[in-house]
Amino acid sequence: MTDDGGPPAPGARLLAEAWAQAQDLCRAAGVAVSAPEGPAQVARAVAVLREIWGEPDALSATAMRALQHVGGYVMTVHEPADPAVVVGASAAFFAAPQHRRLHSHVTGVRADRRGRHVGTALKLHQRAWALERGLDAISWTFDPLVGRNAHLNLTRLGARVEAYLPDFYGATGDLVNADGPTDRFEVVWDIARPWAPGTPAERPPGTPVVLAVSPDGAPSTRAVPSGADRVLVAVPRDVESLRARQPDLAREWRAALHGTLVPLLADGLAVTGFTLDGHYLMEGSR
Repeated sequence: MTDDGGPPAPGARLLAEAWAQAQDLCRAAGVAVSAPEGPAQVARAVAVLREIWGEPDALSATAMRALQHVGGYVMTVHEPADPAVVVGASAAFFAAPQHRRLHSHVTGVRADRRGRHVGTALKLHQRAWALERGLDAISWTFDPLVGRNAHLNLTRLGARVEAYLPDFYGATGDLVNADGPTDRFEVVWDIARPWAPGTPAERPPGTPVVLAVSPDGAPSTRAVPSGADRVLVAVPRDVESLRARQPDLAREWRAALHGTLVPLLADGLAVTGFTLDGHYLMEGSR
């Protein structure tokens, strides 16, 4: 309510709805999200990130502690009844221009908690936290080869692809990226509007597939038809398993996706969605 007893201002209403959505989804996912209390809790968060990515740490305990101290977003995902049982973590810092945007540097959830919308719950918590501080957007990067992340980021949350960043982090040597190129999509999520989970992009009839999955799981590159203003670009069903079982094939997919996306983006096409069967829909004028 406002001071005069009237209905809440649109900004207050949006913020209240954002916190309610975050809390409801956290309960449905069976987790709680809160700021770590002291160095020991920060160390637990770093241990979870190390479990996911391996060495080197995605973010050191000292850096995470300092980020929290100066007002950055540092949260743990844990059992509701026991904050010591940490199953995920996230850290984000304010970004230009003029601190109107939050950049989410690292977010991870243990593999045994995936598939329960824990990632969505954490992102909605991040959204409410950012709105409370007067921000209007959140950005982050993700590996375009990972279809489950494309579904979360582009479909469920409704973020948009802002840029393609070849080998953005360089060789990291971690368990996820090994020593290969760290190509990333940078996405931006406009948070200052009501949120509802999105639906997968439709596959318009007749849209050419310019990168497909062959029967043996390898990438199959196809010529882009002259003047095509809409194409589909596939990613492997589970590139994370490929990296563990068939690293050469995973590297082949990285090169094929890079070789497909770079010229399409240069020709004026943009990623506009992700389909249920694992294709980026790209549209624009060529």
